[in-house]
Amino acid sequence: MAHSVRRFDGHGHRHRGGRHGRVGVFTSLGYQVQDIPSGSLALLLWIVGGIVALCGVAAYSELAGMFPRSSGEYNYLARSYHPAIGFLAGWLSATVGFAAPLRSPHGVRRVFQALVPGAPALALGLGIAWLVTLVHLRGVRHGSLFHNIWTVLKLALVVAS
Repeated sequence: MAHSVRRFDGHGHRHRGGRHGRVGVFTSLGYQVQDIPSGSLALLLWIVGGIVALCGVAAYSELAGMFPRSSGEYNYLARSYHPAIGFLAGWLSATVGFAAPLRSPHGVRRVFQALVPGAPALALGLGIAWLVTLVHLRGVRHGSLFHNIWTVLKLALVVAS
């Protein structure tokens, strides 16, 4: 039986990994691969990471089929294992996973400071965080548009470099 997908943004996107893989791809990769001796090995590790992520997608897809009720990770783990496991996973997501976007101003600040040396780091980081917050306070449609434009801009910068 087919289940309808709730629309969380203007495009119907609903996926588990929505809060991961944003600015970290651009800011932390250099630190992660600095001790890897070859580009081929770094690419192999990236491919292995992609396979592991696909396994996670497959597992969550199966769980979504078994437990179609809304609530995601907590519901899946609490009903599959124990409510304490669901609680711990939710707590970990709230304290670590959802805090990851706060890293975004750090990455933008580093790029901006390279362009404008001497820019006040703390004020710039806080300003970016407040700007994004204000955009999201205007509603889902504005937040979705903002992130779509931001993504196109990042991809253009990657392609241009």
